[in-house]
Amino acid sequence: MRMSNWSHTFRDSLKYLFPVIFVPIDIENPEIFVMPADMMVEAHLGSYTANVSWPEPTSTDNSDYVTLSSTHKPGDNFPMGDTQVIYTAVDPSGNEAVQSFTVTVYGRCLFIHFGCNVKNAHSAFDTSCTSRSTYPR
Repeated sequence: MRMSNWSHTFRDSLKYLFPVIFVPIDIENPEIFVMPADMMVEAHLGSYTANVSWPEPTSTDNSDYVTLSSTHKPGDNFPMGDTQVIYTAVDPSGNEAVQSFTVTVYGRCLFIHFGCNVKNAHSAFDTSCTSRSTYPR
């Protein structure tokens, strides 16, 4: 629904005319559509980061004008761990909508364990081997 000013002329009991302009007040928040779900992405081999892409969401508003901004863009490099990606839609009246999703970047550790049976290991990243670590007290 597009919002616009409108006017009307009133006449009082003495036949005087009073033009009045009505200016609508926009209290409706914009909407954000097609937000990505939370993601888990493996870090690049030998790195603690990953490039992550997603389809960007869209936004609409009853004023037909909305600005959509975000803390990160598709294709950005994310560090290991959890990072929240926040999208904010703002209309000309200052109403806003905020939605987010989480990007989790994980990595695999390369363990060298001399007690592991190499015949049973499937790769250098095999987690089927168990080890016990002791620390000096």
